[in-house]
Amino acid sequence: MGQNLLNLEHQGAIVYHLPSSVIPSWKPSLSTSCKVAYLTSNHAELVDRHWAYRSADSMTMIRGFMENNLAAGVFNIQGEPLAWCLRSPHGSLSHLHVLSSHRRMGLGSLAVRFMAHEIKLKGSEVLATVVPENEGSQKMFEKLGFKSINQLYWAVIPCTL
Repeated sequence: MGQNLLNLEHQGAIVYHLPSSVIPSWKPSLSTSCKVAYLTSNHAELVDRHWAYRSADSMTMIRGFMENNLAAGVFNIQGEPLAWCLRSPHGSLSHLHVLSSHRRMGLGSLAVRFMAHEIKLKGSEVLATVVPENEGSQKMFEKLGFKSINQLYWAVIPCTL
């Protein structure tokens, strides 16, 4: 190829799995001031705006995730999303985010619990990928019962036709 791999866009990730036996033990702990529900592609701009890896093409990708897979949000009483979680085309939870003004309140966990329950109902395994630098997400997933099962590494190689 003749390219220095260090110059390519690249990222590592930890792959987590949630044993299905853990899901029934979760108790809904929903405050009366918010609710968990499905996100729609109408929320794609908000998700894109808060995504750490936002790019010129990310809005199209996020909209596709939302139109073709599960997506959940935790909404305040005015119906505004405070936290969300998407499911990627390869089946793992992705784009988990909580607005900074609402962190440390368990809203990310609520979104993940909702997604895990819905994924289990569809007969699929619950997986999540987390970048190694995101220790807060790693701790949250592990607290919820997720187990680290693998590490992966990807790089974007430009197409030269």
